[in-house]
Amino acid sequence: MKKRVTCLILGVLLITLLVLVVSAQNNRNATNNTQNNTAQQQNNQIGNNKTANQTQQQNTVQNTVRTRVQDRTNLTFIPWQKRNESECMQGCNCRGAVVTCETENGKTMSIQAGRSGNTIVITTQRTNASTELELEQELTEGNQTKLKAKLSNGERKELKIMPDEAETKIREKLRVKECTSENNCSLELKEENQQLRYEMQIQRHSKILGIFSKKMRVRAEVDAETGELLQVDKPWWAFLATEPEE
Repeated sequence: MKKRVTCLILGVLLITLLVLVVSAQNNRNATNNTQNNTAQQQNNQIGNNKTANQTQQQNTVQNTVRTRVQDRTNLTFIPWQKRNESECMQGCNCRGAVVTCETENGKTMSIQAGRSGNTIVITTQRTNASTELELEQELTEGNQTKLKAKLSNGERKELKIMPDEAETKIREKLRVKECTSENNCSLELKEENQQLRYEMQIQRHSKILGIFSKKMRVRAEVDAETGELLQVDKPWWAFLATEPEE
């Protein structure tokens, strides 16, 4: 009888112990699941915060670029300088070292800063004028541009005459149809006595005394503010030569 009671007590204790072990294991699993869910929620929240921060940063950059484009009213050109669209003025296109804008008189003007040496090239109507002066474009109210050059005394003067206008005036005076590499023609914007001038140099055909053919180097200048033809320089023997229209 005593043995049966002892076995019964041991059986009850064993069953109780098993119940306690199973209960503890279930509690541990529930705790782990709760911790995992909490960690996952925290990770999701962190990920959402990162995404929101990245989106906000992108929007900030885009708004900054848009503001810079809209607010920029001038560009300064120096050799070897390149720009992207975020550094461009409103109404202009910037591709590398080339900036293209519309002038006040409706012409398309391109400025290339830095092809070689210290030279900057201004182009209007397929006419190029090189210069070593510092140039600055200024935006007008109608999203058109004025072009200014910095003089040696620090003053900035506007180019009211574009390269194609200066070239046309000189060609008409010299009776030359084209300014090309074939006649060694070049056009340069330069400063002289605090004034802006276009200087064209060209090689012309001539005949001395109407008999002897000889090439003649001619230099002419036009005021870049007024368009006035300032001077035409020829060799000393030019009075003995005739210059056919070319």
